[in-house]
Amino acid sequence: MRLNSWDVVARPGPLLDALAAPLVDPLGSARAWAVTLLFGAFLFVVHAGLRAGREARPAR
Repeated sequence: MRLNSWDVVARPGPLLDALAAPLVDPLGSARAWAVTLLFGAFLFVVHAGLRAGREARPAR
């Protein structure tokens, strides 16, 4: 489905349907959820590693 920015005003019904579909049937879009969760986990690990590295550095 292709959506444009003006669909918020011109066609809000189909837009809301498209946004609600993954929430109503989460297993229907399992691949999208998996990618989202894996990317979130990756960002968390990178953030934790950078934070740990910054805290391990001696103060100047």
